[in-house]
Amino acid sequence: MKPAGVLFAAVVATLLGVMPGAPAGAATPSVASANLLGGSCSPSLYFTQTGGAAVAVNASITCSSSVDYLQADVQLRRSGSNVASNVCGTTDWSVSCDAGVACQSGSYQASAQFQAYSTSGYGDYTTYTTGVYTITC
Repeated sequence: MKPAGVLFAAVVATLLGVMPGAPAGAATPSVASANLLGGSCSPSLYFTQTGGAAVAVNASITCSSSVDYLQADVQLRRSGSNVASNVCGTTDWSVSCDAGVACQSGSYQASAQFQAYSTSGYGDYTTYTTGVYTITC
C-alpha cells in the first residue's frame, strides 16, 4: 500500500499530464489520422532510450506506394526547451530519424512533423507529439 503523499503526487502528475518513469511504445498521434497520402504512408514516433546515459527518440515513416520525397523533422524537449533536433529526408519509400541528448533528469516530450510527396505531385503532412514524461537519470 502506498503512503498517502506518494499516491497524491501520482494523482497530481497524472492530472498534469506528466508521467513518471520511462515511456514505452509508440506515441499517440496529435491528429485524427495516422496516415499520409490517402493511407499509403504510416508515420510513428517513440522513445528508444530513456535514462542511463541518454534520452533518445525515433521518428520514422514508411510508404507502401511510390513517393517522390519523404521527410521527418523530429524535436526533443526537456522542461519545455528544445535540447535536440534532426531532419531526415529521402526519395526512398522509408525514412528514419533519431534525436537524442545526454540524460539529465527532467520532463521530456518529443514531436515530429512528417511530410510526404507522391509521384503525381500531391503533398501531405502530419504532426505527432508524445506525452510528457518525467525521466530520472
